Amino acid sequence: MLRIGMLPFTNGVVPNARFHPENALLVFEVPSRLNRAIAGGELDISAVSSFEALRNSDQYLIWPHLLIAAREEAGSVFLVTKKRLSEISGGRILLSGASETSIHLAQLLLSHLGVDTEFIYQEQEDLQTETVSQIFSSYDGAVLIGDHAQTMLGEEQVICHDLATLWKSVTGLPFVFALWVIRKDSYQKFPQEILKALSALTSSAAWGQMHLKELWEKDSRHLSYRDFVDFLGRKLHYFPEARDWLGLAVFARELLKAGFLEKSPCLEYLNV
Repeated sequence: MLRIGMLPFTNGVVPNARFHPENALLVFEVPSRLNRAIAGGELDISAVSSFEALRNSDQYLIWPHLLIAAREEAGSVFLVTKKRLSEISGGRILLSGASETSIHLAQLLLSHLGVDTEFIYQEQEDLQTETVSQIFSSYDGAVLIGDHAQTMLGEEQVICHDLATLWKSVTGLPFVFALWVIRKDSYQKFPQEILKALSALTSSAAWGQMHLKELWEKDSRHLSYRDFVDFLGRKLHYFPEARDWLGLAVFARELLKAGFLEKSPCLEYLNV
């Protein structure tokens, strides 16, 4: 039985739309936990943070036909503050324990912008639970992802700095938040089963993008129809473009320069 890691957030609705593989265990978890599970051999295939795909690139094959990326804004990955970024130097920033890509991206961007802050890593048992009052009673800002991050958009006096927008302003490139990877040792054991599952996942994502209204009617999550379509149909894209890989390469270079990666990643793709 294949063990497949799945995203529980709204951004997973599109690839998950019609994905019902036979003889497979689907594990829905936040990205940081999926990262740890596949790195530890507990999953065969998984959506992972792009940071994880780079950090442990020697363990994985990249499925090159599917990702989660943003050209200009992500709509669910924010550094939330009550002040302008230039005014939070010397402050404390909470880093979501649900994320690994976004918390490293935020540190790179703030360093580039000359904003010097102290970063506090969130405890795992507190994942996705902080309210606005809890955040700002102890911190000057927080990096939040997923559905929890989107709930901050309507909060009074809260500024949601979209990390994909900041990345685009610095690099001019889109940002890749998630990739689908396969453990190399799993592929050696179950090549046909894995290819069948990944093909079905890609077909599911294609169907999902064409049927957003149907998906919204089935499960709107916390979004209006207009916001649902804007988020999944405009802000995010799931099928790779050439500039996505360039953006990922620049992210890898900056992570290496900052000391967040121990070695230069060498991505290997499953081309079929």
